Parts: sequence; structure tokens; C-alpha cells
Amino acid sequence: MIGIEWERYGKLSTELDRSELEQYQHLRGIEFPKTYVEFLAEHMGMIADNAEVPIQEMRFVAGFVLGFEPGCVESPDDFFYSVPYRYSVMVDNDFPELLVPFIECPNGDLAFDFRSVKVDPPVVFVMQGFEPDEAVVNLSENFDAFLESGLVLAGS
Repeated sequence: MIGIEWERYGKLSTELDRSELEQYQHLRGIEFPKTYVEFLAEHMGMIADNAEVPIQEMRFVAGFVLGFEPGCVESPDDFFYSVPYRYSVMVDNDFPELLVPFIECPNGDLAFDFRSVKVDPPVVFVMQGFEPDEAVVNLSENFDAFLESGLVLAGS
């Protein structure tokens, strides 16, 4: 992610509530990678305007980092830019459970795929406008691999 510039997205909170994150992990029976929690603590509520996500032969504009604010696990509908809210939207639209979004993009969501593993999951892109069984594209074997090659400078 060398050269990617992060800035606050509107009035989104940039303060990670670790107790909400832990509560969410417990609720879903998952464990987020430690490097993701560090990334989230640094970039929650931010957007990388100069970053793209390469997917097959296409590139999608990267969006903003979803997060965990006080109360978002109990009342996700009150926190539109939170992980629990985006997760509930995906499940309501018949996407498989345990695809947990972490960056909302204009054309879909970057997400962890906890369907087959509960620790150190693969990173996928869930495309909008596709049927759930056709919408999931594998990007990397885990979050560390995603950090190395999943976001690139626009136009590079």
C-alpha cells in the first residue's frame, strides 16, 4: 500500500471501539486477523482516493473503511458505515452468512470470507448487481497477502 493516501471520509468516526469489535467477533464466532485490527485502528472511517482494487482484468475504485462504533453491534441500522450494518444488508440480500465486509466500494465490498475458516480468512470482493452465487471473487489467501497486493495506486 505504498503511496496510498488516506483521508477522513465525511464525518465518519475514526475512533475504533474495540469492545464492539470483540463483541461482534464473539457474536459471529470469528476472529479478525491482528493486522486487520491494527489497520482498522489506523484507517477506520477513512478513504483512499488514489487506490484501486485489481480484480481479474478490471480495477475497481477502493472505498471507505467500515468500522465499529459504540452501539453498532446492538443497533446496526443506526450505523450505516459500520461492519455490522453492511453485513446485515448483505445477508438481507441473500448473500451467504460469514462474508464480513471491511471496505465499502462503489461496485461492491471487500470482505473476509469466514465461511470455511474462523481465523485468518481469505479476502474476497463481493460485487453488487450479481446473484449471490456469482458475486464473490477471491482476492487473496488472507489479510496480510491483501495488504501486500490488494490495493494499488490508481493508474499504476
